[in-house]
Amino acid sequence: MDGRIKLVRQPINPSTNTRKIVNLCVDVCEYGYSCVNVSVAVSASANGNVAGCVDVYEKNFLHLLTKPNGCVIMTSQNKNARPLGKLIFVFVNRFLILILGFEILIAIFIIGYRATEIKTKIENPKCELVMNEAVATEWAGSLDSEIYTQYLDLYIVEYDKPFYPITEDDRYVIECIVAGEAKGEPTEGKMAVAQCLLNAMAKDGLSASDVRKKYQYSGWDDELQNSNPDCWAEVCEAVSRVFDDGEFVSENPILYFYAPKRVYSRWHESLNHAVTIGGHKFFYLDEDVNADWFLNLKGVD
Repeated sequence: MDGRIKLVRQPINPSTNTRKIVNLCVDVCEYGYSCVNVSVAVSASANGNVAGCVDVYEKNFLHLLTKPNGCVIMTSQNKNARPLGKLIFVFVNRFLILILGFEILIAIFIIGYRATEIKTKIENPKCELVMNEAVATEWAGSLDSEIYTQYLDLYIVEYDKPFYPITEDDRYVIECIVAGEAKGEPTEGKMAVAQCLLNAMAKDGLSASDVRKKYQYSGWDDELQNSNPDCWAEVCEAVSRVFDDGEFVSENPILYFYAPKRVYSRWHESLNHAVTIGGHKFFYLDEDVNADWFLNLKGVD
């Protein structure tokens, strides 16, 4: 179809100027309607020209044309005109597309915001603590000062809670043992010795001094902090990473170690070898692999 609407042509007598009613049958099936009868009021002049108007569903949707034979032809005034049903369909589609685009923009904004927030937390790990302290400060205005102090102290304690709490005396003993046994070893070697001490304390529930006696950890150096402060600082860091941060060098419950370059130990070699770091070899017992104390340290229920 070229946009015209087919009609059953009805001749008009051009010999009179009186207005006549011409009944036309309009074929508008192309636009989704059924054939309807349309009454058209026209005026016929002496020269056979016909003029008129018509209302079909929408005003001025169609208009009249005249053929030389005096027939009336009704054509579409706008070839791009669409029926109401199609217009509604197009409008709904465009509206849904608009909503979808809007939702996509919101999703992009949320993702960008969350990415920025995560990046801020990574770059500033203490930011969250500062924000929480700010919240606590705001609460303080409505809380009793003593209650607020207790809350803040509790929060700080929970935030700084070490992996395996020890006393200051225990920490000093552990640092001296690590200094005596592994001051010449890399950081991992110092941490491995500290892990042996932690495992022994957790297994037997003893202090560092008692563990030193029971497991015969003979190394000791309480002068290193004066003779070599930098090396002492490495020892303290290794102890802190194990006891405070819970970093393990070996996944096995190591308890024993020795330096094979100094002396060969048949007894040590009869145990399960876990790892060799620097000049020390570290060992563990089969019975400790699934022991409750070791599973608790690993956080296994």
